[in-house]
Amino acid sequence: MNYFFAVLAAVVLLGIPSTTMAALTCEEPARPDLALLRDAGLSAEEVRNEFRTYFADVEGFLNCINETSERVRAEARSAAYDVAQIRGTFPNDGRSSPAADVRAASDANLDETGRLILLPRGQ
Repeated sequence: MNYFFAVLAAVVLLGIPSTTMAALTCEEPARPDLALLRDAGLSAEEVRNEFRTYFADVEGFLNCINETSERVRAEARSAAYDVAQIRGTFPNDGRSSPAADVRAASDANLDETGRLILLPRGQ
């Protein structure tokens, strides 16, 4: 039976896109519910500790999201350079020129919104 679950997990994980997998590594913390903590009979110090733990978890979550974002941006830049190299390898495909490919490789950037810019603006 364990073999079945291992195979099932592998199939499910293979079907999830890599961006989704990256997001799954950062676990969003659950906000403590003050009313529930009070109803549970926790002392004021225990409630404060619950919130301290929550804020530490939030900081870790935000750091994880930022690190994932930076990694994905770097991968996208690298992919943009790869695309420019492919264009340079096949310059006669009728869609690009070698000069445009050089500009694409040197100008592959992400703007503030996260959009990948492969060519300089105005082209």
